[in-house]
Amino acid sequence: TRVDFYEKFSCEDFLNQTNGTVWFRFTTVDEYGFNDTSETINVTFEEDDVSLQISSESDSVVRRLGNAQAYLKFVIYDSDFGAYPTNANGTVWITEDGENYTVALSCLSTEGNCSVYYDPSCSSQVGVQSWKAGTSDVCYKQVNTTPTSLTVVGQLYVNITQPAAGKLVNRDKDVLLNSSVASDCEAWHEGASVKWYNSSWHLLNESYEAIWHVPATYKLGLETIFANVSETYYDGDSDSVQVYVYGWSELEYITPPNGSSFIAGQTVMVECRVIDANTSQAIANYTVEFYKDGVYQDSILTDEEGKAQWLWSTSAESPGFYNISCKIYNDSQKYYNASLPQRSVLIRIKRPLIIDTVMLEHSSIYRNDSFVPYETNVTVHVKDAYVGDAENATVWF
Repeated sequence: TRVDFYEKFSCEDFLNQTNGTVWFRFTTVDEYGFNDTSETINVTFEEDDVSLQISSESDSVVRRLGNAQAYLKFVIYDSDFGAYPTNANGTVWITEDGENYTVALSCLSTEGNCSVYYDPSCSSQVGVQSWKAGTSDVCYKQVNTTPTSLTVVGQLYVNITQPAAGKLVNRDKDVLLNSSVASDCEAWHEGASVKWYNSSWHLLNESYEAIWHVPATYKLGLETIFANVSETYYDGDSDSVQVYVYGWSELEYITPPNGSSFIAGQTVMVECRVIDANTSQAIANYTVEFYKDGVYQDSILTDEEGKAQWLWSTSAESPGFYNISCKIYNDSQKYYNASLPQRSVLIRIKRPLIIDTVMLEHSSIYRNDSFVPYETNVTVHVKDAYVGDAENATVWF
């Protein structure tokens, strides 16, 4: 009679035998107590076959910065035993230079699931690294998965070193843009892309160190400059600084023309015009100071046409030449620096005696004193220029 026996051997059976060999024999006993034993038979066990699969739950990207960790998971299936084993030893190997598997992390499976957490440090290069998993258990054949990609991402930091915060920059002038770039693992990092923008996100220039030529018509006032740094396999960074964009103001002219002359007592209109040196447009409400021979006289705001006018009363002036000048200064409220801050002219003041009236007592007289009138009084009025009556003036007839 044939009798079949079925036994499912475990890893413990394999481990408890010498060199994996199991010895056994069969004994039969009948109802009367007679028995017989077969010869000894041996069976050699080997490690179970397994299949491995990378879990879709595994991370594909990990950052070096901080405590970020990559979750790496694979599944072990015991194809001989037909089960997902628990407490099976597994290993995950990871590259940090793109080629050599220098990191090895161990795990124990739970119902076939074996996972590790990988925290890349500065020993890992950024970019695409590889990882693979395998069994490292005495009960199972050594099997590895095919390599899987894991992208390691670094962090960049950019710092604007020039221009300094609050710096004044002028239209139609070059401004040095300078930056330093570091990474999460380097105090100085080369090879990144640095782009410079203004507050309208208009590209000013590129490179760690660059020149920005401020356009002649650029808007005046507070402006924000941004430096953005980027590179493949790095998280970028941005820094900003605020500067003041100044225009150039200048005095376009001064009138009256140089060498003009006036009579004392006349009121002379001295006019100066202030314009934007880059656009030639008039600047309104700009303060203009007027001087006579270097002595301050008055301060006038320009009108909508950029003109400021000072009325110079010459009644008290002595005859001679006078240096008449107008001056402007930097104006932080309007964001202007004075490029041509002064214009001057020489004005001559004359102070003549003027006979403005001759009066005769008699308009006609007789030559013969036998007739009347034979004489007349002549009265002369003398003016001190255009100032008024001249006292103690000598008149010759």
